[in-house]
Amino acid sequence: MHSSTTTKAKRIGVILPPTPGEWDGKSTAAPIVWKEDGKYYMLYQGWKDGQGPRLLGLAESEDGLNWTKYGENPVMKTSKGGWDERGFECGSLLKLDDKYWLYYSGFGVDGKIRIGLAFSEDLKSWVKYEGNPILDVDPLSSWESHGVAFPSVVKGTKEYRMIYCGYGPNSMQLGFATSMDGKLWSKYSHNPVFRQRGVVC
Repeated sequence: MHSSTTTKAKRIGVILPPTPGEWDGKSTAAPIVWKEDGKYYMLYQGWKDGQGPRLLGLAESEDGLNWTKYGENPVMKTSKGGWDERGFECGSLLKLDDKYWLYYSGFGVDGKIRIGLAFSEDLKSWVKYEGNPILDVDPLSSWESHGVAFPSVVKGTKEYRMIYCGYGPNSMQLGFATSMDGKLWSKYSHNPVFRQRGVVC
């Protein structure tokens, strides 16, 4: 959708289709769009065949509508045997001290979803934080025993704050976490903060 006002919208349609036969041949999804120096950058999830891992791609645009995929995609790959071996999905993107911080959901071989962090200086080459995952599931919790995902992160004057989605056996609810450095996180003791079932960030 595109709108120059808050009341009218025009449906544009698909702006970044899958590329048949390539690493994102099955789907392109879960985008984060970043505007800097008059240019648009999109990080997105690409899936080759619906069976393999979901990887991270980059695309660029001058107007936000016509996009060109980066020629050396994917820009971040999964970790073999790791907590994100089955792929990842974008969550939040921050720029701190000339470095980009990407908070993302990682899909593990154990079927769990966890939250991780990666860094980049140019959006093209990403290094995962060595302390990943930064937010883990709680196997003893009824509301986030299966996954924590879809992080939405902001940097405040005193701390970082995160809203995330917790997965239980039969529900999805919202949790809250804080951090002093953006890397080490503490979950709010009275989670979940929104108990309506089926909610996704």
